[in-house]
Amino acid sequence: MNASNIRASQTISKAEPYHYIAKIYDRLMSHVNYQIWADYIENCFQRFSRNVQCILDGGCGTGSLVREFSKRGYLAAGFDLSYPMIDMARSKGLQMVWQGDLCQPATKNRWDACLCLYDTIHYLHKDKVSQVFHRLFNLLRVHGILVFDVVTEHHVKHQWANYSEQGQENAFSYMRRCWYHPREQCQHTEFHIYTDNQKNVLYEHHKQWIYPVSFFIEQAVASGFEYCGQFDNFTFNPGNKRSERIHIVLCRRES
Repeated sequence: MNASNIRASQTISKAEPYHYIAKIYDRLMSHVNYQIWADYIENCFQRFSRNVQCILDGGCGTGSLVREFSKRGYLAAGFDLSYPMIDMARSKGLQMVWQGDLCQPATKNRWDACLCLYDTIHYLHKDKVSQVFHRLFNLLRVHGILVFDVVTEHHVKHQWANYSEQGQENAFSYMRRCWYHPREQCQHTEFHIYTDNQKNVLYEHHKQWIYPVSFFIEQAVASGFEYCGQFDNFTFNPGNKRSERIHIVLCRRES
């Protein structure tokens, strides 16, 4: 923690990622157009799968994408490791959301599509990635589709390696500070949330692991998936090392 940001009179409370920031998460993500995201994912369905009706969003956060797909007529559900995030999703009227881990999704149903979007996969250390792909493979019906995204190390180094911002949200303010550790391949993000006229500081430290796209593809294929493609930033052009975000599409084919 950056000690210069904390005064001696302040009380500091620490928590796991997305515990405290759940209440301001939608504010932090206000720049995201979930309709555009859903449009692109639907295009992936049309190109690489068939008759998608039931969608499971792993790492669904506050449920914005689950809600968007529900509006479009899908049976959409989601889970997230953070209960406060799920609580916020339920406050939006969503019922089919629950607390769950990508390693233990807490569902035995088969799904037409699984999603793992907006950096969710980066919260997995490399020793968990294979297990998650096996779990998701077993949750999909034959011809089901998995879509997940990654950010590149190039993008992290140029946009997030030395980034900070501050904001105000009703009764509290917040500060976000980011840095990248290339040897660890780890992106660090600190959140300080100030409440009660800045007397209390709520603190979270997030770690995201930035591995090459090839690593994720190798792990997925070893888990039984058929690789369909990696695509640059909401297009169907091939992704590359200088891409900002790459969507990777995998399918479960007949054995």
